[in-house]
Amino acid sequence: MTNPLFGISAAFDLEIAWRAAIQKTKAAGYQKIEAYAPFPDDEAISHMKLSPSRLPLYTLLGGTVGAIGAFYLQYYTAVVQFPLDVGGRALNSWQAFMPITFEGTVLCAALSLLAGFFIESRFPQPYHPMFNIDDFAQASSHRYFLTIMADDENFQTQATGEFLRSLSSEVYDVPR
Repeated sequence: MTNPLFGISAAFDLEIAWRAAIQKTKAAGYQKIEAYAPFPDDEAISHMKLSPSRLPLYTLLGGTVGAIGAFYLQYYTAVVQFPLDVGGRALNSWQAFMPITFEGTVLCAALSLLAGFFIESRFPQPYHPMFNIDDFAQASSHRYFLTIMADDENFQTQATGEFLRSLSSEVYDVPR
């Protein structure tokens, strides 16, 4: 039977207390945590030890596909489909193909980066279990939240709740 909880969340009014809670949570052995703040916080991100982003891979693959596709389109058009000898030049004059190949690379890399961003962030996400917390809307203005996910291997409803209560006075069970 799956856990009916998404996790247990603690709310903080001060950034310092929130950062300290992240460090204590990682030190306690919890691995699957989420931290919410009204602004990006590089120090908190470094404490969470997140896995590296896959966005550069999306960009590389998209750029490679764009370069090969743009070059092949020009090659096929000039050499296979319409082989016209203009001014005695070779049919496969690859030097003339480079500007369009470059533009195809940049276009496909940018589009694949955008698509990768939406895929990796699971955006748009009209429902998230954290929306069940009434005070969670304040995370976009002045509150900080730390959630320990229910699928963490160290998660036990009672023990995890007590651990978070030792860090914050406001602790919420987050249903799925």
